[in-house]
This record gives sequence, structure tokens and C-alpha cells, in this order.
Amino acid sequence: MITIESAETPLQLAFLAAQQLTFEDSQIHALRKVASLHGMSGTPDDLFAGLAVLEDARSLQLGLIRCHPSEIADEYPSFAVDFVALGRPDLADDVIAESIKIASGLSSKFRVATLAMVADVSHAIGETNRCMDVLRTIGPYIQQRKRFRSVEDSFATTLVLLHLKIGRVEVALSIAERMTGFEKANAFAELAFHGQPANQCRESYLGTAIRIATRKGYEYYIAIIAALLAKNGQCDRSKQLVAGIVKNYVRFEAMLDIAIHLSEAGRTTEAISILDQLGEGADTYYYYCSDHLKRLIPLLHEHRYVVREILDRIRAEAENESSAIERLLRITRMVGLVALYSRSEAEALVDLVLDAPLADLDRIEINPASSSNRASVCILNELLVAIAEHGLRFDIVRKLRFGVQLNSLS
Repeated sequence: MITIESAETPLQLAFLAAQQLTFEDSQIHALRKVASLHGMSGTPDDLFAGLAVLEDARSLQLGLIRCHPSEIADEYPSFAVDFVALGRPDLADDVIAESIKIASGLSSKFRVATLAMVADVSHAIGETNRCMDVLRTIGPYIQQRKRFRSVEDSFATTLVLLHLKIGRVEVALSIAERMTGFEKANAFAELAFHGQPANQCRESYLGTAIRIATRKGYEYYIAIIAALLAKNGQCDRSKQLVAGIVKNYVRFEAMLDIAIHLSEAGRTTEAISILDQLGEGADTYYYYCSDHLKRLIPLLHEHRYVVREILDRIRAEAENESSAIERLLRITRMVGLVALYSRSEAEALVDLVLDAPLADLDRIEINPASSSNRASVCILNELLVAIAEHGLRFDIVRKLRFGVQLNSLS
């Protein structure tokens, strides 16, 4: 059994921090991240440790399913992908078999939702025959449904994307035509670009997607369509679409998507021009777009001054936060981004966070009774994960500092 005193690696301490999160779904997410990082090293010891952590997360997920089977059963099959990544396809098979058994006890809609995920996961791990068997099982239910509603029947989107992956475009189209709202807009956007060469798409499907998203005011899905256009090489059309988006955050994220695709296409000067526009506002939304920045920063390795400007802007906005909790959370989440640019600066950010009295954060939170995880635990968990993910320093001094912080939260 690992304790704070016996832990030797950042992932072992991240495991202990994850266990202190308030909510089980947050614990599950954090534990799966720790397990995946163990798997990335590939050493026998790390794979063994990753499997142990993943089994803990799996047990927690099954416990939640016993309490709320209909609501979250469809989240369980994805554990099969995690087990395959850790070199245990036999345990992935167990997850799939267990998922099918769980699905058999649910009402029709929830059974199909879970089996749709089973089919998708089976395809993802190379189990094509099982994928097709499951699709045949749910086929009659899918065929007899006259309409799929956006929220209640979100599994329809999973099936559209899956049928496109396996080349069954007509089946995907049949499902998409019976969908409603933003899910239908998304489905037709995927159909428009599936299998199409650069700078080409199925214009009738694209028109349907844009018409639905625009008429209903689904700006987030307009942004998704714009991103698909940019990915297809149609950046000018993408910019025109984004120009009509009213919500600042949605437009900001969409423009960042375009900058990424321009950079990937070697059109770096145009990408930098967009980034300059994004930096002109009083506030940016870079902090909320960390996944985008993880893709963008390596693409700008020959334009380090641009990355420097982005990181300085994120740091300045973090330091301007009046809430100590929010300020430290933002700095913590910068560590992984800064590590892509400068290891020494990332190390300095780690020390800055560890210098803070994290235990005090839980006492000064505005609403201690709110339904959220303890900020101090979130910060330590994310910091340890960043150290492990980017190979930052974890010497005896830093280990002791983390130990002191975790002990103060117990």
C-alpha cells in the first residue's frame, strides 16, 4: 500500500491526491489519467502500477453504475481502450463482456446507448467482428426509430461517426436524417467532409449543417463546422463563417482552431496574423483552450516570440485574478503549456505553487458547501501529473514539499 511517506514518484503521489478528490467521477477521471501516464513509460513496473490504478478506477465506475445504471452505464465500455493501452486485451474483453451484461438489464434506449459505445470501443481496439455483431444486435431498434432527439438520444451521434469509420455512409446518412437540433447539424457536417479530398466537400450536406446551426443559433456547432472547413483546407470560408459568431468565447476558440490548421498547412504567417487579432482584446480565452495550445505551441517552434506573447498573456490574466484559488489553479494549469516552451520556467511555476499555503485555500473558499472538489487537492493532483507528463524535476526536496502539502490536507 502506497503512503505519502513511501511514495517515490510523482505518479504515486498523484494517485494519492486523486483519492482525496471529493466526487467519485472526479476520482475516476484523475485515476485513469495516472494509469495512462504509467502506461506511456512502457516499463514492466509502470505497466503493473498502471493496471493497479486502472482497476481502482474501474471498481469506482462499477460502484456508480450500481447506483445509477441508466445514466452512466455507457461510460464503462471505454475502460477497454485503457486496458489495451496497458497491454491487457484480456481485461479489455472482460470490460466488454461486463458492459454487454449491464446493458441487458437496462430499458431499450439505455441498452442501445451502452451497446453503441461497446460497438465503438470494439472498433477502436481492433475487434471488428464484435463491432459488427453488436451493430446487428441494435440494428432493428435503430431502424424502427422515427426520430432521434438531441439530448436524450446522443448515442445517435456515436453511431453516425462509427458507421462513417467503417465505411457505411448510407447507414450514417439514414440515422442523420432522423436526428434533430444541434446533433443533426453536427452529423451532417461530418458527412459533408468524410472521405473528401482537400478543399472539397459534399456541399449539400454542408449547406444542411450550416442552415440548421444558423437557424437555431447553435454557435458552438457553427464553430465546429468552421473547424472542419479549416481542416479541409478551406480556411477563407471558415473565417467567413466564424465572423458571424456573436459569443466571444466561441469565436475565440474557433479562430484558434483556424490558426492551428493554417500552421499545420505551413501558412504560418496567416496563423500569426489571427493570433495577433486574438491578442488585441481586453481579455483572452487562452486559459480555457489549453488543448488547442498544446497542439499549437509545437507548430510555432520557429516563432518563439509568438508563444512567448501567448504565455505572458495567460500569466498576466492569472495574476490579475482576485480569487487566490482561481489564481493558483490558472498558474498550475500553465505548467504543462510552459514546459513545451521552457523547462526552467515550468520548474519555477511548480515552485511558485508549492510555496503557497494550499491548505488555507479550502478555508477561504467563498462557498465551502458548494458541490465542487477541494481546490487544494485539484491543484496538487494536476501539478504532479504535469511533472510526470513532462519529465520535470522530482528530487528529494520537491518530493518532501509535496508530502508536506498532502499531509496538511489529510
